[in-house]
Amino acid sequence: MVNIIVVFRKLDDAKKIRSILQRHGFTVTACCSTGLQAIGLFDDLRNGIVICGYQMTDMLYTEIRENLPEDFQMLLMARENLLPQLVDNDLVCLPMPARAGDLVQTVAMM
Repeated sequence: MVNIIVVFRKLDDAKKIRSILQRHGFTVTACCSTGLQAIGLFDDLRNGIVICGYQMTDMLYTEIRENLPEDFQMLLMARENLLPQLVDNDLVCLPMPARAGDLVQTVAMM
């Protein structure tokens, strides 16, 4: 089973993402509004995906990424104008606002 952690500055945004994924058969392990909460979950989980925005209430996505275990992947959802600056082979990006179908397909691919 793949653990999915959703982290956005606004907890309501994280819950909306969770709802979309659950409707399509994915299990979301946790929704968080801070990077620290997400990082705290890494010790107890193996094999997962972190879906996050560019900036949380306490840190940027880069700090979460620095603490990401090797068996986790990151899906960054950010405004389209930010994405060209974030090109990286290990980072999957999705422009915001994203269509539900694009989100589901991207997570399934990961």
